[in-house]
Amino acid sequence: MCLDPNQVEKSNNDRQKECRGLTCVTRLCDHEKTEFEEAIDYIQDILSDYIAKNKLHELIELRNKDHIHATLIGMESEKCQSETGEKIINKNQKDRSKTEGGEPQPYDLGEIVRYFKAVPFPIKIRIGGINKKIVNPFDLDRPPFKRTFSIRPNGQMVVIGFPVDFQPLLAGIRTGFEKVNIVHKYHIKRRGVATPFDNDAFIVVGDVTTEYKYLNKIENDNFCKILEEIKLQIRNQLAKNQYRFQISQYDCMLFPYKKTTLEEQIMKEVPISKLTPNNLQKLLIACL
Repeated sequence: MCLDPNQVEKSNNDRQKECRGLTCVTRLCDHEKTEFEEAIDYIQDILSDYIAKNKLHELIELRNKDHIHATLIGMESEKCQSETGEKIINKNQKDRSKTEGGEPQPYDLGEIVRYFKAVPFPIKIRIGGINKKIVNPFDLDRPPFKRTFSIRPNGQMVVIGFPVDFQPLLAGIRTGFEKVNIVHKYHIKRRGVATPFDNDAFIVVGDVTTEYKYLNKIENDNFCKILEEIKLQIRNQLAKNQYRFQISQYDCMLFPYKKTTLEEQIMKEVPISKLTPNNLQKLLIACL
């Protein structure tokens, strides 16, 4: 496997800098232990063992469990001027309009709240229980076994949870948000006439640090071999162990962050079960 030093450095810088925004996420439950938390504990324990055994404390940093999350939809926004005054628009919709044309449309807060309330909670997610023979019928090009755990070129250590039976629930929900002028991050670019398809519960559990760039060739080769071992070990262990959890309207929340890691927040988060046009407006304005 190969890390890209420039991407690793950018990823680390992005984690550290202030970057205000609003996102809809599910986090580890703070009042009871769920299989989501059990899965994260299991994976981070394996990582911790490798870190200790190979003295990698300066090269690998585990994410704080209190801030580990899976994103349902990002709502990063900005102000714009219209004929009727100042409006709030979705940044991803604006980015799509640059390549596809058209004007980004302002939010209708009432419609957004109604869409959130109509999301078919609870959404059942599984992590693991996927061996090399299993095929995702909705994503034939990418073997799900390889996707259960990966180490990205930017050094992010990523766990992927899938809706049970790979049903395209998350992809459908995210595409549906476009009806209320919210475009999902991984749906900005549309490949020809094909519909973008992100059905993943994307969970970052650790990172390669910027110390990586100081390794010499022999050290780098050895480190990459260890990363490959980690990747295969976690995939194989997850194939034997399945964790199932539900995303509900009570633990899925709009989170106003100062950092994309969710380590700092601007104001108190709001669960979907308590979302109203009024508190949604307050969240959006606080994050501009």
